[in-house]
Order: sequence, then structure tokens, then C-alpha cells
Amino acid sequence: MMKFRGLQIALLLLPLSAVRPQDNSRILRLHGGRVDLRCQLANNLSHGPGGRAAGLGNSITSFHPDAAMASLNPAALVRVRDPVASVDFTPPLSLDLSALIDVESEIRSSTDSAIEDYRDPQIDLQYSRLGAALQQQSQLGALLLAFPVRGTLLCTYYTRPFDLRLSSRLTAFDAQIYTTLQVSDEADDIYFNSRIDGLTRLEVGASSFGWSAARRVSPRLSFGFGMQRTRVEVGGFGRLNVDGTMLYAGRENTFNDPNDSWINTLNQSFDGRYSGAGWGWRAGVLFETRPALQLALSFDWQPEISASGAAEILNYTVPALNLDALGQEDGEDEILEAEELKLSQLTLTRAVENPVHSILTVKLPKTLRLGAAYSWKRMALHLTWVRGFDVLALCYGEDEIGLERRHSLTAGFDAGLVQLGAGYTRMNKTVSGSEKLGEQQELTLPLLSLGSHIPIVSGLDLDVLWFALPLPLLKLHFTWVF
Repeated sequence: MMKFRGLQIALLLLPLSAVRPQDNSRILRLHGGRVDLRCQLANNLSHGPGGRAAGLGNSITSFHPDAAMASLNPAALVRVRDPVASVDFTPPLSLDLSALIDVESEIRSSTDSAIEDYRDPQIDLQYSRLGAALQQQSQLGALLLAFPVRGTLLCTYYTRPFDLRLSSRLTAFDAQIYTTLQVSDEADDIYFNSRIDGLTRLEVGASSFGWSAARRVSPRLSFGFGMQRTRVEVGGFGRLNVDGTMLYAGRENTFNDPNDSWINTLNQSFDGRYSGAGWGWRAGVLFETRPALQLALSFDWQPEISASGAAEILNYTVPALNLDALGQEDGEDEILEAEELKLSQLTLTRAVENPVHSILTVKLPKTLRLGAAYSWKRMALHLTWVRGFDVLALCYGEDEIGLERRHSLTAGFDAGLVQLGAGYTRMNKTVSGSEKLGEQQELTLPLLSLGSHIPIVSGLDLDVLWFALPLPLLKLHFTWVF
């Protein structure tokens, strides 16, 4: 999207490349069209499978038999005494973000800034309209089965830790520019009309299959260990259809014209898909100093996955365009270089070489968790501290973007039928390589979760995670003890 946005601005300024700046160069019409953004998310990565522990802020301590603890602290599986089967389900939801977030002023400001030097007093101006939706996918998020075997608790499971689908659609971006082109001692009018429509999609998904085992080594001390294989798939698709004409010296020159002998296409596209898998492990300890007090520790080691695949990028530009100059504050480079423009071939374009790689690396973080819990009557208080190592990142060639969780602290209160968690997390946005990935940032985000436990019939319970900020989430977790 960053490249497509830059291309829109560059196409808008294209006719000005032949001008040694002149005061009569102006934009007569600019219709920003409509931009629709959609984010579809199903997320178990930050909260893990299950409902009760997630409602308590990802507690690694438990006073209840919970097979979902296999993904947080396998030692806590010792609370399971009978065979247990669990299922996670996320129902479909949709939230209209454009009704909650005011972006109109930012759109107006950025548009006015981009056209400030060329804006006609009588310009036909329509700012871009934005639609944005956050959606939760309907998904079977986890299947777990835990059972005792000769004093050892075993659990096998399948989960989908993460599914993200981002899409954006640009429609009816339309512009007209008038300028005077100086050739020798004469000046001719030139009009440039352009229309842009585009669609981009990005999909990132992960699935895990694994097992965990837990055993008491004394009445108070339990150990747990587990391994899992995680598979990651990343795919992207994009099309940007650019139609345009240049009217010069009484002749209309059309881009994307197959009758011209030179390359004159401005359409852009990319298509790629990568997949790979790797093994990780986790270990945990649960120390019950007395029936009402627990101390716990767990460590997660996740792999760095090298996903193999291929990508194809078709990117065309006009030789007079210098896209690297867009957004530069010093203004030393020209965005449009007049000496590169051929008047006999105003619609001449060239292919831009974009590096493609056969490997996309997905880095998964390592995590240390410490927990403590105290129970009285039917209520319990859980404290969890988390320290992250390494980053959750995507690496492609020399470019890398990711999130590093420095640490987080949560407190969870369990009232039996209701669970409430609150805390904070500190994270770093990490980037390297291309400047288009943005800047590094330090983030402090609130953590807030609410869950409830609903007995349905004897042996069948439902845990509902109503929400878990900072990522909104609604999840149903069914547990059957047989």
C-alpha cells in the first residue's frame, strides 16, 4: 500500500515533469474515490486456547482441571483427574471502525499538503472516503484431549494460534491536471487525466499440533513438558489498474494502448505465497505450598521458521518519475525529472526491478512466565508476569518488521462464574531495512479481559471469553469431562 499510495501521488504530478516550474500548472479535478479497509482476525496467539485462563489474563496457575493449560504451563495439567476433551470456537463478529475513528481531518490534511503547490482556485475537489471494518472469523480454534495414564497426565492438541487477513480496495480515484509545456520558444497546453482502481490482500496463518505431559514428583511439586510443530503460511495478492491519457498538441496519448510500439502500461501487480514449519517446546513447574497457594513457572521456546515459496511482482513506472523522492523532508531530489521525459513518447513506461526471494522467515518469540495464585472459599486471585525474548517478526530479504514484548503484568480475579483480568504490556515495534516499513516505536498497552464459566449439564461446561484487549475477541470454550 505504501508503494501504491506513492504511485497515486506521482501519477497526479506526472504532467509537471516537463515544466520548469511554472505558475500556471494546476490541478483542475481531484476525486479521491473510496478506500475500503478490512481486517479479519482469529487470534489465539496472545491468549492461547481455553477460556478461563484467558479471562484471568493468561494465568499459568489453575485450581481447576483445564486441558488448555497445556499451551501455557503443562505442569498445571496435574489438576486433571479424569479424561477431558475441549473445543474452542470463535463466532463471526464485525465492528465498523470508520464510525468510531475520525480520519476525515487526516485525509483532508494529507491531501491538501500533497497538492498545495498545484491547486487550482476553482478545483473540483472531493476527498477520499474511508470505510474500515474489524472482523472476527468464524473458526474452530482448538481441539484438546487430556487423560491420565499411570500417574502421568497426557494431553494432545491441535490449535490455530493466528489467522490474519488484511484487504484494501481503492475505487474511482480520478484526477485531471492542466499545465503549459514549454518547448523551445513555444508553449502548448497539456492535460493529464487518470483513474485508479486497486485491490490488495495479505493472509498470515499458523496452525500447531503437539502434546504435553505432566507428573507430580511430590505432593506439592509438579513438572510438565511438551512439544509442538507449528506450520506458518503467508500469502499476498494485489492489483492496481491505472488508466490515463495525455492531451498534448491536439493529440490524445493513452496509457495501456496495445497499438503503441513502446511499453506504456501503468498497471501494477504482485502475487506470492510461502509456507514452512518448525518444532518448539515448553516446560513448566507448579509448586503448591498448600492447597490454597500456588507458585508457577513456565518457559516457551518457539522456532524460527524458514517458509519457502515464490513471489511475482510487476511494477511499471514512467522514466521521469523518482518515487524515492516522495516524502523526503529536505527536498533535495526532484520527484519528476524533466530530462527523462520523451515528448514523442509521452506514455513511455519501464519495468521496475523488485527483488524477490525464495525464503520468507517467520520469527516466533521465546517467553518466560512467572505466576502466583491464592484461593479462598470459591474465589481466587492470580498474578502473572511475562518476559518476552526475541521478536514476533516477518523477514523478507533485508527487510524485517515485528513486535517484541518486553514484559507484561496481569492480575486476575476468579469469582467462580465470572473471571476478570487487568494489567499492562510493554512492547517494541522493531523494523529494519526499507524506510517504508516505518519507524521503531515503544508501546505501552492496557490488558483487560472478561470471562464467565457456565455449567451446562453434569460433565459439560462452557467458558466464554467476552473480550480480551488490546485485541477484541469473543471465544467459546466447551469442556467435556468423561
